[in-house]
Amino acid sequence: MRWVWIIALGVCVGERTLAQWETLKLSLVLRGSYTTTSKVFYNPDSPSPTLRAQHLPLEDIYGYGFELRIQRPEDSYFLAITVDFLSKSLNQDQFIALTNPPRFLPVMEGIRSIPVELSLRTYVPLGSENFHLFMGGGIGMYFAERVLRVVDADAKPQRSSVGYGIHVESGLEYQLHPAVRINLEMRFRDPEIRTVNRFDRETTVHEGSIVLLPKGDIATKVNLDGLNFGLGVILSIP
Repeated sequence: MRWVWIIALGVCVGERTLAQWETLKLSLVLRGSYTTTSKVFYNPDSPSPTLRAQHLPLEDIYGYGFELRIQRPEDSYFLAITVDFLSKSLNQDQFIALTNPPRFLPVMEGIRSIPVELSLRTYVPLGSENFHLFMGGGIGMYFAERVLRVVDADAKPQRSSVGYGIHVESGLEYQLHPAVRINLEMRFRDPEIRTVNRFDRETTVHEGSIVLLPKGDIATKVNLDGLNFGLGVILSIP
């Protein structure tokens, strides 16, 4: 008899949950993004504060991504799951102390990162029928790897930690059509991700000279600390 009641309760809860899901509004956002700055710290585990502070600044980081929004029609707030793909590399001659002997060499270095964020946002009671403001925040998981090449030798990513953090955001929407809106937002995040690279060979050649490359792991820390601006098209899912 107890199992009958459990099954009956399960059926009732399932039907109620399904009915609630059927009334949800879903939207897909196709977005481009611009991050003002990020940093790659060369010596994150050094006992010296001066060495720990040495970093490569990366500016003007462009990306793309998508977002899924979930909202009940009667609510002024909604959930958003955002996935971005960010990439930035610099090509320049640098004095490389890792090589033997230390010397100026052509170097490409930068980052690739995938922020995955869950946000709770609410519409501000301002604006008009077609124009809405919102604000909110949430939590995120951040994946990143360092890009490093000296001459033609790649220091391939070996492993990286997952960064966790919070973010705050605000933005606006403008409705072009009942099923299409434009979204503009500003977001601040500050996660740190530890990465490890290793060269795929022990030597390379530059201008006729053999350059010895380090054999061990190269540990760095990626800090996504800049403002992030997003521009997207919101498509309502029937």
